[in-house]
Amino acid sequence: MIINKMPKIITEAFRYAASGVVNTVVGFGCIFFFMLIGFADILANMVGYIVGFIVSYILNGRWTFEGKNLGRSALRRYALVIVVAYLCNICALLFIRDFVGLNSVYAQLGGACIYSAIGFIGAKYFAFTVRTA
Repeated sequence: MIINKMPKIITEAFRYAASGVVNTVVGFGCIFFFMLIGFADILANMVGYIVGFIVSYILNGRWTFEGKNLGRSALRRYALVIVVAYLCNICALLFIRDFVGLNSVYAQLGGACIYSAIGFIGAKYFAFTVRTA
């Protein structure tokens, strides 16, 4: 397969993006399912995001970065990475919209790029690194 001949970081980036697509489909699927069965919007959203986070953690930990030890410590580090990436996303969105002057759609896209880059780097070099004592 051609993806196996690419440098490891490129392969990981492709896998990270693919995991993001799966995570998004599963998360939105949960949101819409729970809305369909009568959950309030916020509760359905919360459940969908929690499920999406778990799917993302498993896919990125096991497949993207080929982790072997995905215990509580890695889970906490991954959650921290996601929170930091999200906060940077919001900062980028506001900066692009309010200081650069682009409309909200472009600002959202810029924020999403920042979120994805920080999420990838944080997952690769912090959340799913092998820790030695």
